[in-house]
Amino acid sequence: MKNILLTLTLLVVITLPTFAQDDNIEKAKILGAEAIELIDAGQNLKAINLLREAEKLDPENIVYPYEIAYAYVEMKKYKDAISILEGLLTHPDIKDYVYQMLGNTYDFDGRPKKAIETYEAGLKIFPNSGKLYVERGNMEFQNQEYEEALKYYELGIKAEPTFPSNYFRAAIIYLSSRDAVWGMIYGEIFMNLERNTKRTRIMSEALYKVYTSQIKVIGKNKYSVNFASNVINISKEDLESDSVKVPYGNVIYEMNMSASLVGIKKIDYNSLMKIRTNFLNNYYAMKFDKEYPNVLFEFQKKIYDAGYFEAYSRWLLSAGDGKAFAKWAKSNSSKWESFVAWYNNTPLELSDEYYFHRTQY
Repeated sequence: MKNILLTLTLLVVITLPTFAQDDNIEKAKILGAEAIELIDAGQNLKAINLLREAEKLDPENIVYPYEIAYAYVEMKKYKDAISILEGLLTHPDIKDYVYQMLGNTYDFDGRPKKAIETYEAGLKIFPNSGKLYVERGNMEFQNQEYEEALKYYELGIKAEPTFPSNYFRAAIIYLSSRDAVWGMIYGEIFMNLERNTKRTRIMSEALYKVYTSQIKVIGKNKYSVNFASNVINISKEDLESDSVKVPYGNVIYEMNMSASLVGIKKIDYNSLMKIRTNFLNNYYAMKFDKEYPNVLFEFQKKIYDAGYFEAYSRWLLSAGDGKAFAKWAKSNSSKWESFVAWYNNTPLELSDEYYFHRTQY
């Protein structure tokens, strides 16, 4: 009996600190949640006080000092934020978002070179961080070095295919270039990854504008299609392998688009629904999907087979002509609601092995 009692006593002694520790962690979580609400409401000083209390209760948690730094950034107290974030670089639970915010804060503080150094240091530790690639690209973008920016955005797409921001940034550049084809694909992928934000609406309008500006009716069944430059890049590797790639933008995308325009009299929101359906059907009828598989077009085919491709396309381009979309949605409310319910439960699934990248073509 004595041995049993001794064992029970030891268990109580050992367990009590664990319960106390768990209780502190839960209290810290509650304080942290309250603090984040205060930050959202612009009450940063109150938030910092709560976060410091949370940090005392759970001192090993990287989240609380990170959020304190974020509150200082919101207050434009960049040096205070930098001091905290620099201290977190040796934290055992360091994450890529610490390097991201530290780099951003250096930039806000007028130290762009230090920001670049921070993103690059972060990429050495987190080579698959889409966040750090997009920030590194943004540094080039703000200096109007668009080709360099694209390099980082597309590296980010390869590194983390499910992270939407690199698609958005790359698409915006391509849609303003002579090779808009890549922006059309990156942009639509972005909208499937980030479906209901301000950026989604920006991309919707951008895609619509490129469709309507780069497809022209010039006569009866005569059209001008311009989504790709006429420059054909042939690498040394292509020549050595005797397998020069067909220029996808010109030969595949534009040719298919041209074939999809037969019978179209004008290019507007409503006719684009027919054009997009023709494009998808032609892509598969010509068996381009075998030689040029494309995760976006495979997802479109899935939507088409489910009977929702028109509704999907109308949503995709809705910001281009809001009145036309609203009129259609009102007249087809059951079809629209059915699509939304289906689409909300049907994500575009990407992975490190299954994604779209321009260099695949």
